[in-house]
Amino acid sequence: MKDHNLNIPFKTIFYTLLSIGGAYLLYSVSDVFLTVVLSIVIVMSIEPLIKDLLKLRVFGKSIFSRTSAVLTSYLLILLFIFLTFFFALPEVLNEFPRMATTIEHIFEENAKKYNINSSVLPDLSTYSERVVSLSLKFFSNIFSVLSLILLSLYISLDWEKIKKFLHKAIPNGGGSVFDKIVHELEKFIVTGK
Repeated sequence: MKDHNLNIPFKTIFYTLLSIGGAYLLYSVSDVFLTVVLSIVIVMSIEPLIKDLLKLRVFGKSIFSRTSAVLTSYLLILLFIFLTFFFALPEVLNEFPRMATTIEHIFEENAKKYNINSSVLPDLSTYSERVVSLSLKFFSNIFSVLSLILLSLYISLDWEKIKKFLHKAIPNGGGSVFDKIVHELEKFIVTGK
């Protein structure tokens, strides 16, 4: 019987453990990573409004500094979101069960008309209860929303500096590629094209 020795190079073991550790680290900070990515998306979508505010001039003098344009943009958007939810959400939540019941009756009538077994149709009243409970859970998690908004605000305040830093930090002329990617992403987020 031959004696077989298994020789695994140290380099292979090191890279395997490093990969496992990296995967675990990414899994551990996935919530933070998602928050940062969402914040950057918010920053890119608000940036055109900030740039428009920076272009406003009275008697040839700019009305807004970068800081005041960022703060004004966020306040306008938060005010719009607040007013929309303040006036629209209670009505939607109150009307959703009735709307689901009405749609369910329409389904039943058409099922009878076209000889379709109505038991295969979904029970929309259970869906309406789920939608209401999910909506309430979403709005009850206000800490996550506030942290996302605050992080976006801080990134927006220094967005131009961050872009310049990353442009310089990418070696081998990659900064111009980075600038092009950021420009295309900003354009896509705003226009969808």
